[in-house]
Amino acid sequence: MVHYTTPEFTFVIDNDSVDLSAAENVYVTFKQNHSLVTKTGDDLSIEGGKTIKVWFSQEESAYFIPGPVSIQINWTFLGGDGKLQRVSTGIRQVKITQNLLARVVA
Repeated sequence: MVHYTTPEFTFVIDNDSVDLSAAENVYVTFKQNHSLVTKTGDDLSIEGGKTIKVWFSQEESAYFIPGPVSIQINWTFLGGDGKLQRVSTGIRQVKITQNLLARVVA
């Protein structure tokens, strides 16, 4: 991600037993120090049950400073017993780079 841009992230869940199209809710959380953004619902799209696409606005990318950002995906689904189950991926990191034009542009 580049600070003060509109990045798109694509995540692929590489597990044959996972079908995110059957998930009740999907959450993609980005965290750096005290900055936290969670995308869910209309903030993301799921393609083919395995691929998640997430978009940031310029304002959202401005919450973060150049350096590493932690990302984790969580989702919920109804288990065989009818109870809501929660699953999460491991935490991964991406690096945010600097933008020389450090402001929101129209």
